[in-house]
Amino acid sequence: MGGTRRRIVIVGAGPAGLSFARALADTPAEITLIERAPLAALAEPRFDGREIALTHRSERALRDLDAWSRISVADIHRLDRGEVLSGRARFAMRIDPGAGDARPLGHLVSNHHLRRALFESVAGQANMDLRAGCAVERVQAGRGGVTVTLADGAVIEADLLVAADSRFSAIRDQLGIGADVRPVGKTMLVGRVGHAPCKAGVATEWFARHHTLAMLPLGEGLSSAVISLTPEAAESRSCWRRRRMSATRAALRATPPRIVPRPGHCFRRRARSSAFSPMTAIRRWRSAMQRCGLARCRRFGWACARC
Repeated sequence: MGGTRRRIVIVGAGPAGLSFARALADTPAEITLIERAPLAALAEPRFDGREIALTHRSERALRDLDAWSRISVADIHRLDRGEVLSGRARFAMRIDPGAGDARPLGHLVSNHHLRRALFESVAGQANMDLRAGCAVERVQAGRGGVTVTLADGAVIEADLLVAADSRFSAIRDQLGIGADVRPVGKTMLVGRVGHAPCKAGVATEWFARHHTLAMLPLGEGLSSAVISLTPEAAESRSCWRRRRMSATRAALRATPPRIVPRPGHCFRRRARSSAFSPMTAIRRWRSAMQRCGLARCRRFGWACARC
């Protein structure tokens, strides 16, 4: 920055906002980080069901930001290979590092672990002022810089404003910055499921006409299930809303629901005692969903529980 102090305001203390603030730790910039969530939520983020796939380049960036070492080894899961299925095809497209490369494709880290590590990396940063529990009321930009007005009436002037307040940025809308937003009309259901031991480190994803199913490896006997459906199907035909509605409503008020099959992987017939591996489960589930949709998945014995 040529020795000149710059006033920078960052709105949003998610992974992007925290990373940007940490990257400027050794500069003469004066940083104000504004986040509407309370400080306790930043220090101890809640589990939200999302697993973040990190490439080697992303891992290097996190190391440079002093965040990678703050994530427990037990919370970092290898991603060795990916397999993609389409429709009724019996064969899968395989994605791997290639022959002779012993490195994994990358790693999977839960979103809340990533956010906690980044928050810890900026804690006590000398050139940053964190204002948690504050919402932005209005922003104005001019030739001389930007003016940020907070909900409590405080006014902050800066040379640069960074809008890191999600892909649905309210700051972007206020400033009239154009964005091409194309809703795909899908709703995601996410949750961790336990299953029979299988080859670790393999992520599988199946694409159907109106829905997809992905299984992300989180260690021996555990995966993250990601199901995309139309909003109507997610609201009216998902099994966790059909079974134990009162428990589901209570879970939605406090924490994201965790879909837990009894006791196999994606499903298990009540009259059978065998559990399935992720790939077998996807093939079985694919066949069932194509024949009858999610309306009859209740016969596979799903149950809902709080995370």
